[in-house]
Amino acid sequence: MKHLNQVFSWAKLQPPIFRIRVAAGLQVKRNFIIATNSTRSHPFAKKYQKNQHAIHLHAETHCLVKTFQAGYDIKDLRDSTMYIARAILDPYTHEYRYGMCRPCVGCERALIDFEVGHVFFTTEKGIEQLW
Repeated sequence: MKHLNQVFSWAKLQPPIFRIRVAAGLQVKRNFIIATNSTRSHPFAKKYQKNQHAIHLHAETHCLVKTFQAGYDIKDLRDSTMYIARAILDPYTHEYRYGMCRPCVGCERALIDFEVGHVFFTTEKGIEQLW
């Protein structure tokens, strides 16, 4: 999975936010849009929050925001594929490994609402497909 490896590499480069390094990438048409989790609040994040205190852009919602800013619309997302990766730094080997990165309830709702075609995410054991 070339694109998931790109997203994982991007997550490794990011400074941790709340001790977590997460990135998401969306293959839409011939473009690949990558975003990370953020401490910024955003109206989009507020709509898809998992609770009233979690109004920051998660990597998945940040990626959707960037996709719409790039001029794509919901019809373009039907054939798209999102890849979500979490990079965990092993304190003993100092190497990164996959971590569980299943979308939270709010992010999953956004992915459904915007009809993202396929979703893959990392787990401690490898890669899983949400749909």
